[in-house]
Amino acid sequence: SRACPFCQRPLVPIDHRGVAVEGCPDGHGLLVPQVALSVLLDAMSDEVLTHFDPDAELAPNTDRAGSTDCPSCGRRMEVDDYCAANLVLFDRCTGCHLLWLAPGKLGTMTLMWSRLNRASRGFAPRCK
Repeated sequence: SRACPFCQRPLVPIDHRGVAVEGCPDGHGLLVPQVALSVLLDAMSDEVLTHFDPDAELAPNTDRAGSTDCPSCGRRMEVDDYCAANLVLFDRCTGCHLLWLAPGKLGTMTLMWSRLNRASRGFAPRCK
């Protein structure tokens, strides 16, 4: 069983909008299969846009990335920058193809995803 890289408690399976992920029971983050990220972001986009202004200024959510060991293989995860926008830094295990998303990261990523989808439907893009 995989453990949270911060508190070492066993991760629990979560069905998040129909996507299987694993989460820390103490809220330290989510372990998301890399191939499931776009499906998860799509599933969350409509709801996010009903609760948040899609044109609101986004504050960088770059803390806690870069010092995380993969809950699956134990190797140090690499830091990745979502959309290369310097707004969301998160941890990626290139060997296991898993992402560790600390609290708040998924929400910011979803709002950015929603903006990009909105732009592709003819609205002016605003990723930052």
